[in-house]
Amino acid sequence: MLMRVITKLINYELIKIYTRNIKRFGFTPMGVFWNSKTSQYNRFKVIFKLLFRYSSLKKLEIADIGCGYGEFLKFLKENKSNYSYKGYDINPEIIKFCNKRFTDKLFEVSNFPQKKCDFCIISGTYNYAVVDDLGLWESYIIKNLVECFKMCNLGIIVNFQVSNFKKIKNNIFYSDINSMRSLLTKKFKNVEHFEDKLTSNDVYFIILR
Repeated sequence: MLMRVITKLINYELIKIYTRNIKRFGFTPMGVFWNSKTSQYNRFKVIFKLLFRYSSLKKLEIADIGCGYGEFLKFLKENKSNYSYKGYDINPEIIKFCNKRFTDKLFEVSNFPQKKCDFCIISGTYNYAVVDDLGLWESYIIKNLVECFKMCNLGIIVNFQVSNFKKIKNNIFYSDINSMRSLLTKKFKNVEHFEDKLTSNDVYFIILR
């Protein structure tokens, strides 16, 4: 019950902060706290590779959690992959923009999938922390991952900024590989991690059925 209330408060703060930042910078990488389009797309390339490494399906049903202004869908279209896509974000203004940008109404307000999918992909969604308490932020992450996992046939791919030790600095959450893996394996049985030189400051965790 308490974590449900905390989650609502965190979501409220995230919506407020992202709305303010988008008003300042627009629907751009900077508007959603990305460093650049290049770093954004490098993460997409790694996630794209992992999606098809861990699945032999001819067509993947993908749920994009914390979809921002829908750039991963644009990336998928450019790569001409065989997919079914749904994007989710807690910010109504972002979802409104996405459904105008892409006319097929593939976006919905939520922090987890509203229908079954094969994979949830979660890119940078938990990087911007609105609390200073590491334990609280990690609890928020795990709660959301558990809800997402319930809707996944195959699993979740989630990335984090990585450091030698976990910390929140200037509102950015940095994980270290060992502690995050330990945290995830307490809730999920099958957890792997992946690093790629294309995104040397990131670690990717793959949570599988």
